[in-house]
Amino acid sequence: MKKCFQSLVTLSSKGPIQAELVSMMLRWLSEDITVHNEDLEGDRRRLLLRWVTQSLPETLPLLHTLLEKHCTAALSEASRKQIDVAKLHAAAVTATLNAVIAYAEWAPLTDLAKSGIINLCGFLLSAPEFRLHASEFFKLVSSRKRSVDASASEIDQVMRDIFQILMNISREFLHKSGSGLGSMDESEYDFSECICESMVSLGSFNLQSIAGDSAVFSLYLEQMLGFFKNYKFAIHFQSLQFWLVLMRDLTPKPRSSTHSACDSPSVSCSGSENAKKKDTFFTFSKENTSLLSDDFCSAMLDTSFLHILKREKTLPGTALSLVAPELWSDDFEDKGQFIQYRYSLLELIRFVASYKPLIAAAKVSEKIDTIIKSFLLSPSPSQDLAAIESMPLALENVVNAVFGGSNDMAEENAEVQLELCRTFEGLLQQFISLKWTEPALVEVLVHYLDAMCLFLKYSPDAAGSVINKLFELLTSLPLEIKETSTSSARHARLHICSSFIRIAKATDKSILPHLKVHLFKHPLYNVLGLSITIGDSFFKNLDVHFVAVALMENIQSMEFSHLRELVHCILIPLVKNGPVDMREIWLEKLLHPLFDHVQQALSCSWSSLLQDGRAKVPDTHGILSGSDLKVQVMEETLLRNLTRQICSLLSVIASPPLNTGIPSLEQSGHIIPFDMSSVKSLDAVASCSLVGFLLKHEGLALPTLRMCLEVFKWTDGEAVTKISSFCSAMVVLSTVTNHTKLVEYVSTDLFTSVIQGLELELNAIISADLVEICREIFVYLGDRHPAPRKVLQSLPFITSRDLHAFEESLSKTSSPKEQRQHMKNLLLMATGNKLKALAEQKRRLKLTGARDPDNCC
Repeated sequence: MKKCFQSLVTLSSKGPIQAELVSMMLRWLSEDITVHNEDLEGDRRRLLLRWVTQSLPETLPLLHTLLEKHCTAALSEASRKQIDVAKLHAAAVTATLNAVIAYAEWAPLTDLAKSGIINLCGFLLSAPEFRLHASEFFKLVSSRKRSVDASASEIDQVMRDIFQILMNISREFLHKSGSGLGSMDESEYDFSECICESMVSLGSFNLQSIAGDSAVFSLYLEQMLGFFKNYKFAIHFQSLQFWLVLMRDLTPKPRSSTHSACDSPSVSCSGSENAKKKDTFFTFSKENTSLLSDDFCSAMLDTSFLHILKREKTLPGTALSLVAPELWSDDFEDKGQFIQYRYSLLELIRFVASYKPLIAAAKVSEKIDTIIKSFLLSPSPSQDLAAIESMPLALENVVNAVFGGSNDMAEENAEVQLELCRTFEGLLQQFISLKWTEPALVEVLVHYLDAMCLFLKYSPDAAGSVINKLFELLTSLPLEIKETSTSSARHARLHICSSFIRIAKATDKSILPHLKVHLFKHPLYNVLGLSITIGDSFFKNLDVHFVAVALMENIQSMEFSHLRELVHCILIPLVKNGPVDMREIWLEKLLHPLFDHVQQALSCSWSSLLQDGRAKVPDTHGILSGSDLKVQVMEETLLRNLTRQICSLLSVIASPPLNTGIPSLEQSGHIIPFDMSSVKSLDAVASCSLVGFLLKHEGLALPTLRMCLEVFKWTDGEAVTKISSFCSAMVVLSTVTNHTKLVEYVSTDLFTSVIQGLELELNAIISADLVEICREIFVYLGDRHPAPRKVLQSLPFITSRDLHAFEESLSKTSSPKEQRQHMKNLLLMATGNKLKALAEQKRRLKLTGARDPDNCC
């Protein structure tokens, strides 16, 4: 083995070409034990590993000799203008550096240091021709994790030397780059990026090596801050990783944390205790943390605030584009990486805010104040919108860090908390004073108010002013005649709705008195209605009891116009968007008081209208003063509007998407024979049928069933049109379930009421659907219950022979169309043609020359 190695030494001494060849061979040997080689397996691989390891005392000095010899020769030949010879020596240096890099991945640091390679590579960092390769060497040795065995102190000394080498070269770069943008070329920035990466690795894995020397440690932190503030984004980006690791370790832990004492920022760990830590970072002592001054943290926040924005969002010529630091652009990395980068930046802001809450509060407030004032004074505000849009995220992370429950200092120190509240109250008042009405600006302002949510928990008095401001913003937005999903005003309104939800979640019940102030104002209903369309977040983040109390506690005294808005703006969106698994909690609490009150109110008013000619609605504000006739017309209009809105709600409840559990009783125009063995309980279909859910709950079902019967007596064809789909759904449910009370209701009460509804001429437009309901009741329930026959037998002009002939006709066809015609003919005959809705339909068809679609003759 020694003889073989001596041959390599002899060969390398013959010249630069031979030296290059030997270096390449040594590199390949090292790579063979670190990279998988199919030619080397089992014993051969172990044999090579043993040989390469045992030869380190000879190999590393040889590499050092080759580096020193040919680097000196290359420089010497270049100074004598012997360019070709200099290139040969330079190639030998490059090959040797590549070999050194291969050994740097695994060779013991102490061996590398004793051979002189570390110091020599440090010298090469100043040589433009070789510095990139030398920096690759330092990237590898800097990321080597500290050993905890007996050699730890020796390794610490090696790492201190590496720190010193890299800090010396960093000082030169930072000084040069700070003198002006044109003082460095791109190759120097690329090299500095590598140095920065090595410095980050040192700080992330080996900071304990210099922790005891406050002067060195302080200088290192200053340099890392310099990298973080650097003009070049790539260098700033590299240093961000270091500051994240550092500040994460310093972030105050919640008192309920189960971390050991060794995890505390004020305790320094060593030996086996430190080895047990999950993180690779060391724990700070109080002396270390004192070096992270207020100025340090202020500078980190200033830089972070600048970098939240992407370069593409700024416009040429705007004030924002003149800032010194280079911003992220999609040229830097993949287009999707910015979100991850910004998340890291916001995380750093949050860590700094937890560590220095007063500094963070003051800095974010100062930054936002500057941006807003600059924006208000800008000759073209729309171009500067990007800057003002960028800060809500930063503000939210500061507020969450300060008031999120993990900052014990802010909670326990009354003076600190008072100062924090004073700062954020001033900022909040600035937001509230802004008179922005443009949808884009309103959206931005809502984001700022959103960011203050957790602060409102500590300052509940401020919640009222925020609620008032949100309503002010809501009413300031223009209401477009036909809003689309891309409408800027609609988009802003949705954000306002989201803000109400977030504030309600953050402040719990303290928001209730403020919302009640706006309860009777057409805006709250719009807000809640739009909020509901947001989806699960509304239902899961708001307390249903809180919403029910706010909306329903005064329902008995509500005017009809108010009730109509409540149904239209809130309850219909609630029914459409409510999650199935939350129906039990939400719908019963809100629909029960509504249906219970509305059924009685409508019944009373309709009775008054039909008997006395006047509706007598409870409205006072919606009715103009004037003659009795005008008042009566207005009252009747209010009554009909509420009636139709309630029927619309029932129509939505019966819509197919909300009733997937209701099967079809027909297929391709023919009746499907119903199998009685498949009859289910009402409970079984309630989970996939909203009508079934409603009928299952007696408190909801009773007033609803009463209304369904009464609507057919009220003189409003539009209301009958809307409620007919709900009645059809009940017929199907009575067919497929074994609910005896429902079967009785449909077979007797509903059947009778639908026939009575056909007596009103104004129901002509819906007469075909009403006849279909009659047909379904008789066809599907006639064999299960005697009531359908009894209802028909009670009609004034029907005989037993007529009923028998009708049943015989039905039995001869399975076509719903033909059966519907037979039902229509029977009803006309049995009532002596007194069903005006059917007669009117016939007359209209005759006048227009159209053919009755149900006439099979």
